[in-house]
Amino acid sequence: MHLLNDTALEQAVKVLQEASRIEFYGNGGSGIIAMDAYHKFMRTGISCIAHTDSHFQIMGAGLLTKEAVVIAISHSGSNKGLLEALEVA
Repeated sequence: MHLLNDTALEQAVKVLQEASRIEFYGNGGSGIIAMDAYHKFMRTGISCIAHTDSHFQIMGAGLLTKEAVVIAISHSGSNKGLLEALEVA
């Protein structure tokens, strides 16, 4: 079974490699995953942070540059605070 398109995966990796900063956003259980991703990326020396609160996500999104990347983690895809932060980003 092949779930990921190889070209799309390669493009995503390239975007992450070229990012000036990576921000992980997640609330509730998804926040734990965002924190784990932050921990793993930080250990490799990549400039990153995780926000697990909608207010911090929105504030952080407002400070992003064009070279930054946001990875939003959500089980439902319908969390209002998270979606609002993505609109700001």
